[in-house]
Amino acid sequence: MQIDGLFGADGIAPAAELLDRAAGRVNLLQFPTLCWLSTSDGFLSFLCYGGSALSVLLILGIAPLPILSLLWIFYLSLCTIGSPFLPFQWDTLLLEVGFLCILLAPLTLRPGQAKYHEVRQPTLWLMRWLLFRLHFSSGWVKIQADEVWRNCTALQYHYETQPLPPWTAWTMHHLPPFFQEVSVGVVFLVELVVPFFIFLVPIPSLRFLRVITFFLLAGFQVLIITTGNYTFFNYLTVLLCVTLLDDTLLPRFLRSKKNDPGNKETLMKPRWIRWSLYPVIGFLGLISLLQFSRTLGGPVPDLARDAYSKIAALHLSSTYGLFADMTEARNELVIEGSLDGLAWRAYEFPYKPGDVRRRPEFVAPHHPRLDWQMWFAALGVPRSNPWIFSLCERILRGSPPVLSLLETNPFPESPPKYLRIRAFHSKF
Repeated sequence: MQIDGLFGADGIAPAAELLDRAAGRVNLLQFPTLCWLSTSDGFLSFLCYGGSALSVLLILGIAPLPILSLLWIFYLSLCTIGSPFLPFQWDTLLLEVGFLCILLAPLTLRPGQAKYHEVRQPTLWLMRWLLFRLHFSSGWVKIQADEVWRNCTALQYHYETQPLPPWTAWTMHHLPPFFQEVSVGVVFLVELVVPFFIFLVPIPSLRFLRVITFFLLAGFQVLIITTGNYTFFNYLTVLLCVTLLDDTLLPRFLRSKKNDPGNKETLMKPRWIRWSLYPVIGFLGLISLLQFSRTLGGPVPDLARDAYSKIAALHLSSTYGLFADMTEARNELVIEGSLDGLAWRAYEFPYKPGDVRRRPEFVAPHHPRLDWQMWFAALGVPRSNPWIFSLCERILRGSPPVLSLLETNPFPESPPKYLRIRAFHSKF
């Protein structure tokens, strides 16, 4: 619903202009996108609606392997042309998880067969390794980068200064400082200690610990969901946590004998396909290990770093870690227009804080990308956010796709003659 206003011909960051600048300077591996075929508004919409249609087919169990591959290509195509509104960490996480799902997918075409296919343990462990990196990296960068995390005061600022706070953040912000300090300790426990229990999954006698690990990691994500708007990031992380579990946790009447790996009805991949997966799995494990080493500040051989840079645009492995540098004060940008330079009227955004009389709401898992990017713009200076000049230009021209991204248009008859952006210090 945002594609035309963000990347269309009359959008804030037109894909056509980006590809024109990139043409002749990059190859397909450095700039992987189907938009080389077309950058028309219709083709961009095709990628979005086509992805939605493919997702429905995937849910129905139709041809999982080819459909997952197409979904990954479609989303990668959008992320490649999506700067500065794509990709965020959750977009790269979706691409990384999506590629691993391709390796897990069965070779079936019709629904029903996919229920009992063989799951290769190495691929499953790549999922668990990603779950470990996701949590541990997030804790590591916090404790390394910012004093307010180390002195346990970070959450006294977080709820007020996060990009799109819901109404529950107001409540959390006003809890006593002692509670906030204890909460930071819980964050470090869940992100730096609990993830190591993931590696105990194969030990049958420690099965109870695996279940506890699931509830601690997934429960932590649910707490974040209830106090913030981080799009589909937390939902996708909860889904990764499910890889710690098995069918023995289900009531007996919900289990099927067909889930027994020794059952003849279990669908096996041809041997040549199974063996061909191992080099891919090994390669993914290696590059993710290099990325993790870089996050921890460890040495990365120049040869390995140069080799990875050639495929980095595929987002097969990424670094993670939200809020390494805690924002301690909130600036809020308000765009105002005027016909005469004297009377000014504000453009309201649908989700970001603006009108102080409006209660903050939940919006996730939807991601209002312009609202989110306005938070980043408030942290920096205009020249470091050149897209904001394009936004202002489109508003002055009365661009319908861009105006559709806003909640209100105070000049419905004709665009304003003047435009200004005021910065406010915003507090709960």
